[in-house]
Amino acid sequence: MRHLTYLLFLSLLAIWKSGPIKPGKTDKTETIENKNEVPTLIQNATKDKSDSAAYIFHHDMHMQQSIDKLLTTFRRGITHDNTAISIYDISTGTYIYNHNDQMLMAPASCMKLLTAITAIDRLGENYEFCDSLFMNGTIDENGTLNGSLILKMDDNPLFMDFNQWAKAVKEKGIKRIEGNIIMNLARRDTLRPHPTDKPWDIKYFKLPLLLKGEKFIKRNFIQTLANKGIKVKEEQFTLKDPNLNEYWTKVAQEHFGDPSFDLNHMMRRIALDQLTNNAECIISSQTPLIKVLAPMLIYSSNIKAESIFYHLDNVYGGLWQSHSQYGKSPHEVEKFLMEEMGIDTKSEGFVINDGSGLSPENRLTSDFLVQLLLWAYNKEDIRDILISEGLASPGLINRTGSLKKRMSYGYTKGRIFCKTGTIVTTGTSSLAGYAHGINGHWYAFAIIQKDTPVWNARDFQDRVCREMVK
Repeated sequence: MRHLTYLLFLSLLAIWKSGPIKPGKTDKTETIENKNEVPTLIQNATKDKSDSAAYIFHHDMHMQQSIDKLLTTFRRGITHDNTAISIYDISTGTYIYNHNDQMLMAPASCMKLLTAITAIDRLGENYEFCDSLFMNGTIDENGTLNGSLILKMDDNPLFMDFNQWAKAVKEKGIKRIEGNIIMNLARRDTLRPHPTDKPWDIKYFKLPLLLKGEKFIKRNFIQTLANKGIKVKEEQFTLKDPNLNEYWTKVAQEHFGDPSFDLNHMMRRIALDQLTNNAECIISSQTPLIKVLAPMLIYSSNIKAESIFYHLDNVYGGLWQSHSQYGKSPHEVEKFLMEEMGIDTKSEGFVINDGSGLSPENRLTSDFLVQLLLWAYNKEDIRDILISEGLASPGLINRTGSLKKRMSYGYTKGRIFCKTGTIVTTGTSSLAGYAHGINGHWYAFAIIQKDTPVWNARDFQDRVCREMVK
């Protein structure tokens, strides 16, 4: 009897220390047999657990106590005030641990989770960046093209050079071009970092070809043609805007006063599309979205994150948001949060300056990151992309990425799927993602720390992850 009373006391103490337990819905998953392989996810029917306390297992109570002790005893710059933690047991539908989970903090590169999840939801898992080269005109017996070459290019951050394209032009028998090199680009301007980012984070010379601006892209294409022995005598290309009919007049009226809307630019792009439709495609390429997302998340590529962030604005807004108009129009990721999760970023105090997390003035909470991960987990296609191939994971080949030398042995090997974040200049470090416990439970978690030595913060995060999975 005394033993049972003691166990009950420990249970009540753990529940009290963990703070309020938030009920939720869950998807149960089967336990994996091989700890070094990505687990196969099986989504079962959700079950509402209104009496959440009844679902707190002994393992989870022990986890609460262990993290409490770690937070109290871990020194080296880690304090209760500069650390935010949120852990949710997906398999039981309960919050296991909350500490400063509503504190607004810079999420660093964990911001890329929001960019990636929005991209998969909005664009679709099978979305592709498409780039094509068209020819409009005739080739005479001397190999002279009397007409135009039209480059219809996406803002594909993985497109590296025009060598194969110039080769395709040469194989058509073209030795000279007398006409126009027409650029129909999704991104005409150079990709620039947000004004609050550090100037050394995204440098121009590091940008992929199609993110360097229209003038550079055109100059590079003509030079690549010249390297293949193809001369270009370009004529001035002029395109008269089509007359504004009733439809375009209405469009102009609907967007009156919108700083991100340029009717003339949109009409020009449509006219170029029509010109392209009547031309012969010489060569084209497609790049799957996941090929951009994987290095963006696993290796924390800031350039790829910024590219996708503004690509979403372009696809759904019709035009790129002008760099001079920062903050005047909501980004697509903010619209996603309102439409899909019912989150008004302004009322919550969230600050989303970019898609990479480079801005030290970004502000999110650890609880928000967990809610975002839970939303993604309940979407089977998004969940499988993140866990099976998109997120960094210690101990899995080609998946260690920014987790190199972290958690690659012991309990955590092959059981953590997450995104790292670091802003060295402000002492910001973060870690958010999923953990698969040895007990078969799945967890969504987020840890954000500020004003801390980065290496010490990472050590603390790794220890929390070990507590989740062991």
